Amino acid sequence: MDIKRDLELMYELGCLRNMKRNWVQFLNADFANNSEHTFRVMWLALTIAKREGVESIEKVLKMALVHDVCESRSQDVHYLSRQYVTRH
Repeated sequence: MDIKRDLELMYELGCLRNMKRNWVQFLNADFANNSEHTFRVMWLALTIAKREGVESIEKVLKMALVHDVCESRSQDVHYLSRQYVTRH
């Protein structure tokens, strides 16, 4: 893989720290950005996977790691926005 693509990925992942969670707009509770959220999701996924006896912990962690990466560009669309836009 070209190093340019790796650097682009690192840039996109870095953008997640600046992305506020969508509920901040409604509850004004500013205490977790997307990076912090992803970190927490990974720990939750790891804990649940171990309790459920999942064989591929690595796969579960990879899914948890990438689950919000697209939001570095698209933002998180909350329930009110969904009334006015079409998501693809």
